[in-house]
Amino acid sequence: MLEAVEKHNTLNQKLFSGMDLKSEVRKKIQEVVNEFLRILAEDEILLKVRDVILTGSNASYNYTDTSDIDVHILADTKSLDDPKKLYTKLYNAYRRIFESKYDITFYGIPVELYVETEDNPVVSNGIYSIMYDQWIKKPVDAVIPAIDQKVIDEAAQPWIEEANSLIARAEDEENPTTEQEIDNYITKLYEFRQTGIYHTAGSEFSTENLVFKEVRSAGLLDELKKLKNKIIEKSLSLESLKEDENTRFYLTEPERRDYQVKIAQLTHNQPIIQRNGIFEIYNVKEADVDYIITILKREPWIEYIQKSAERYDFSKLSYSGLPARYFKVLGKIRID
Repeated sequence: MLEAVEKHNTLNQKLFSGMDLKSEVRKKIQEVVNEFLRILAEDEILLKVRDVILTGSNASYNYTDTSDIDVHILADTKSLDDPKKLYTKLYNAYRRIFESKYDITFYGIPVELYVETEDNPVVSNGIYSIMYDQWIKKPVDAVIPAIDQKVIDEAAQPWIEEANSLIARAEDEENPTTEQEIDNYITKLYEFRQTGIYHTAGSEFSTENLVFKEVRSAGLLDELKKLKNKIIEKSLSLESLKEDENTRFYLTEPERRDYQVKIAQLTHNQPIIQRNGIFEIYNVKEADVDYIITILKREPWIEYIQKSAERYDFSKLSYSGLPARYFKVLGKIRID
């Protein structure tokens, strides 16, 4: 279960070309951040961005095959009247919503999104500015400190046992695992990790951070996130009466993926398709809305397609030079 600590002579060349961050990686990070800002903007929450940085193992020489891509949004809260702790909790809540909605990877490497305020400066061997496309702090070829694996295993054991208990109780009819229990566990684990990164000597090699990596490398975080989604789906569903065996009332996972690819090819946008066939296409440029609706209306497997009344104005939020106005397009796949 141990996520090994490795040492390399070069940065991760999946992401970097020599010491330079690849342009396609930087652009994609900007898109991810803009989508996160869009979700905040839907609820009229303005996040003022000072910078977006790439940090952690993949901005240094100690990355591994299971290291994630740590993207930190540096938020400016100085002009806000509300307590900073409230905004930190709010941003983190939206981060979890965002991550539960999207499973984003770059070249197979999972992306972790964080929101930081000026009260919590990021501590890392390497820090790369996405906004300014340059190193804030170049990583140095530092010596990895000695790690007592027995200490890490002992510290990780309670976290692993608790996660396994939550997973095992999923089918317990008398005392089933709840969405809140999973949320509480994941929140505690991330806060535990941040304690080590911000306040412990060694930061990336702190016991807290290495414990987090052990839990993650064991696959327990992924299992809990999937379990949480199943619990939510079940709580929002009504049990169907006995249906005709020839009638399909929802899309299977392979069908959903197939239709998602078809829509993406036709519209050049990545849709979100639910199992019942409802789909949403976000970040549609104003000039492309009519074209997308027209092209999808021609398909016999589209039951209906329409433009959402919602319009997202990024003139004050966007920093990457993208058009300011976006729409959401809604539709439904025809299910026989």
